Order: sequence, then C-alpha cells, then structure tokens
Amino acid sequence: DMKTTITMRSSMRPLVVFKCELNLEGTEKQIAYAVSIINKKIDNTDSICRNMIHSGKMTIEEYHDGMNNLLKQFESLTSAKYVIENVK
Repeated sequence: DMKTTITMRSSMRPLVVFKCELNLEGTEKQIAYAVSIINKKIDNTDSICRNMIHSGKMTIEEYHDGMNNLLKQFESLTSAKYVIENVK
C-alpha cells in the first residue's frame, strides 16, 4: 500500500482546495502510473468544467460538488492495476 495525496486549487476560486487521499496497492511503478492517470483525469475534468462555467452551462457550486465527488470516487479505489485498466 502506498498513500498519496493529490491537492488542487479550484480554477474559479483559488482559496478552494480539492484534496484526494489515495491508498493504492501495487508495485511502485504501477502506483506511480495510476497516480499520473488520476492526475490527468482530474486536469481534463477541470478543463471541461471551466469551459462549461464560461459558457453558462454549469455553476461554480456544481463544479465544486462535481470535483469533490470525482475525488471521492478516486479515494474509494484501492488497486493501481484497476486504475490503469479502467480509468480513461
């Protein structure tokens, strides 16, 4: 098991910080790769949300709720191998 914390500031409100506590099983290499996949997914989701906010399709509150829910889903994962095979 390896514990890793990912923190990210809200694109819309820099004082808001999202936090994700990962606890993944696997080899060091698998875990590093899984964390990079999760980071990329978070960044991509953030970018999509930013565009939706700017076009009026999402509120900042919805964005914050959505990001927190996404990070909670990642926190529930325990296998680096699962992340590598299933998170796109």
